[in-house]
Amino acid sequence: IDLARPEAALALTRRATQAEEATLANVLSFTSEKQRLAFQATLNPYILPATLDDAPDLARAALRFKGVVLDSLVEDLRVAGASGDPATRARVDELRAAKRRLMQLTMEVPDDLSPEGRERRKQERQKAQAKVERLEGELARVVAGLGRARRALAVTTDQVQAAIPEGAVLVEFLRHRFYLGKNRFEERYGAVVLARQGLPRWVVLGKAEDIDAQVRAFCEGAEGLTRAVVRPDVPTDSSDEALSRQLRALHDTLWAPLAKSFPAGTRMVLLSPDGELSFLSWATLLTPEDRFLAEDFDLRYLSSGRDLLEQVGKPASPQAMALGSVAFDLLPSARALAVVSPASRSMRALDQQDLWALKFDPLPETGVELDDLERTCRAKGIPIETVRGQDASESWVRSARSPRILHLATHGFFLPTIQIAPPGAEASTTDLEARGVRLVNPMQRSGVALAGAQRTAEAWKRGETPPSTDDGFLTAEEVGTLDLSGTWLVCLSACETGRGEARSGEGVLGLRRGFVQAGARNLLMTLWAVADRETADFMRDFYEAALEDGNAPVALASTQKRWLTRLRQEKSLAEAVRLAGPFLLNFQGRP
Repeated sequence: IDLARPEAALALTRRATQAEEATLANVLSFTSEKQRLAFQATLNPYILPATLDDAPDLARAALRFKGVVLDSLVEDLRVAGASGDPATRARVDELRAAKRRLMQLTMEVPDDLSPEGRERRKQERQKAQAKVERLEGELARVVAGLGRARRALAVTTDQVQAAIPEGAVLVEFLRHRFYLGKNRFEERYGAVVLARQGLPRWVVLGKAEDIDAQVRAFCEGAEGLTRAVVRPDVPTDSSDEALSRQLRALHDTLWAPLAKSFPAGTRMVLLSPDGELSFLSWATLLTPEDRFLAEDFDLRYLSSGRDLLEQVGKPASPQAMALGSVAFDLLPSARALAVVSPASRSMRALDQQDLWALKFDPLPETGVELDDLERTCRAKGIPIETVRGQDASESWVRSARSPRILHLATHGFFLPTIQIAPPGAEASTTDLEARGVRLVNPMQRSGVALAGAQRTAEAWKRGETPPSTDDGFLTAEEVGTLDLSGTWLVCLSACETGRGEARSGEGVLGLRRGFVQAGARNLLMTLWAVADRETADFMRDFYEAALEDGNAPVALASTQKRWLTRLRQEKSLAEAVRLAGPFLLNFQGRP
């Protein structure tokens, strides 16, 4: 392609994009999630439009391709679940059960740890994985057989613009490859800015490597602020001056270029991040006037601009369900722990050693949080069921059937991929890695801790295994099998529930994805560790605002703004960012 002839290049680009789109439509209709993700990774729909600064084509490509795999999976479940065909609904239930079984086989220590037993377990996992992939493909074919074209691939820029309110803009961030010439490429960030009227605008932000480094430094600094409170003996630079420089630099790099393209009078900004930008607390950025960004703009978060067109249903149940004051050291099941061979310590070390190291301290203030939520709900006439202690279990969460609200006040976790053997392991790390027994899937490395989590971790250390169906670890993979279609709000009042693995073009693989896949309309998460007592107070203020008019995104934006400004005045910038900065809410439907 001759970049000196942009019109010819764009014409070829459009034909190539249409061909990719047609192929993707077939892939989405006949294959499993694993195959869909693999194919999506080969698509490069942004390279030439970004190189040629073609904003209209970039807008169209972003709105159709970004997050398309997750969107197609959710679409399959919703269409099939709403089908009048009992066989189709039974296939949905079978798929959810198959995913739960696969997760059990991944996390469980097998009874027979001989080489033959381990090989049988490996084959059983492979068989379960194949069943999940087969059922996903069958479900996709059913939806295709109903004559349903992929919603994502039919979305137009005009449709999305019509859903943007007056005085608002949609910002679709893209992490993309940029062509430098002579077969050289560079990873960059850019953003498509869409208003209700007018043509899309393309904003170049810079090299992805540099921007990712800035965002990671901020995230590490935010975690450092928490460490400084929990572990005052660990040195960290938590000075307001250093943090202020960081927040201003992020504003200058990311926000200032965007703001130049906003129409006059813009007050609401709908943010659809990509890559590492998904982990940035945009509300805390500092403007040249030394104000939080949340003070000047109403910030909302989406996975994709397509979410504005989502037709959200009503919850099946009018009640709220809430969990807190979890007894991490008590298993909910009365079944005895199974004792297995000491060899399991080597075999499971690479999978679970990070879980072994986690310490789930009691969270007494979550009981206060539940009390406040009960009072607020009853004052609004909303029935609520709360569980605490040993009853705050996985099985209770799985019993949820599209409640109006699901509130989980507990510990969250996200484990790294690369792990080392614990002290005393019978095999070296290299040997363990060679056996392939490690958790690679980010959907299996993130989750929330429930009743029995600490007991399970300690049992694993001793070479014992609790019942995997109620072991206290609810992973993102298991969350995706829940039935939360129509649920108005899921609130994860826990540490780092917004973390995960960012995959360019597909969002964050972790609890975010799990709850969206389960059907939640609004999802409140955290980006770093949160304080027990202050979080209870923050949640009380948020729920009072949210239940007043039923608008969760507005409630979060207003509550966060008040807390940021008050804490900065009363305490410090660092305390404001630490306590009020980590909260983020993803929504679907019209603002």
